[in-house]
Amino acid sequence: MKNQNDKELSSCIISWGMFALNIKTERPKNNKKCSLEYWHDVINTILANSKYNQYAANRQNAIDNFDFVSHL
Repeated sequence: MKNQNDKELSSCIISWGMFALNIKTERPKNNKKCSLEYWHDVINTILANSKYNQYAANRQNAIDNFDFVSHL
């Protein structure tokens, strides 16, 4: 999946984003961390996809409640 700047995003973090947005129910097994800015980019990129826009109500929860994000 690519962001709005056509940059390929990490599939590990995308998996966490989909879990955080309740798009998928199985918790990812990876433990990759990212910056808060990158996390916002992943969440916004997922929600920009028209097939996932019904999960927009979960956006703030996804951003606020996932502590695996590295606070650099």
